[in-house]
Amino acid sequence: MEIKNVLSDYKKDLVFKGSSKHTLWVYLKDIKKLVDYFNIQTSKELEIEPLKLNEFYQSLTDLKPSSVNGLMRSLSTFYNWLKEMNIIENNYTLMVRYLKVPKRTKVVLTDEEAIQLIKNTKDMQVKLMLAIMWTTGVRRDTICNIKLRDIQGCHILVSEKGNSQRTILLDETVCHLLNIYMATRKSDSQYLFYATRGETSNGGALTGTSVNNRVKSAMKESGLSEEKIKSVTAHRIRGSAITSVISQYGLNAGMKFANHVSLTTTQIYNATGAQLVDSIIKERGEQNKSILEGIA
Repeated sequence: MEIKNVLSDYKKDLVFKGSSKHTLWVYLKDIKKLVDYFNIQTSKELEIEPLKLNEFYQSLTDLKPSSVNGLMRSLSTFYNWLKEMNIIENNYTLMVRYLKVPKRTKVVLTDEEAIQLIKNTKDMQVKLMLAIMWTTGVRRDTICNIKLRDIQGCHILVSEKGNSQRTILLDETVCHLLNIYMATRKSDSQYLFYATRGETSNGGALTGTSVNNRVKSAMKESGLSEEKIKSVTAHRIRGSAITSVISQYGLNAGMKFANHVSLTTTQIYNATGAQLVDSIIKERGEQNKSILEGIA
């Protein structure tokens, strides 16, 4: 089978399973790197031994280790599908180790910082976008695909991962922002958030890149620290919102708020454990002050 037909079938399967447009783009982009490196023409050439795979990964010197690991995950998913479809006999991607990546502390916006960001954003469309992301925790792709017909008062029907749908409630403040925005909106686009001049769109819908660019612009005028301005993306706003809900209402509430299927996924956003340890150390530190008595 020609490689173009294999990739076409794989793309159809991803669409059938509800993968987002962004996921499709990432997976196919990563697979193309492999195909181009080995000049793969047919499905028979896809069965690549571990040493050759390692050679390919080592050639990606322009990528960070975390990005190489992301590519490896994309290929592992692809090769699992190839094995299920009996296109290959052996999935050698399972024998290749991921690269070691230094653990980094994720930047999280506090409630006060998120409110400051939204208040200081001048563009009403971006202000509403940020407010919805912060108060409902929806994903970037969900924001891109909200249509006017999906809005009923203070409720919005949203489409999420796996072709699932749910209705989200806007609180009184955000619903008021929505009404102000709709009264001043100057576009006939079917989408709530639409592309302006110079922004990329997909059939009229904003792309994820455009949403991130808007977040970055808003961060620059937020008055927040340079570290936050540099690090915060649309996904970090969602992550910060989930972290906030967990800290106030618990892990189960955070899971529901994030629309996660598993608590294991939600646990990634749980910062309360580290906060609890810090508070314990500080409290016990008060008891230990006597250690310094008599020391100049």
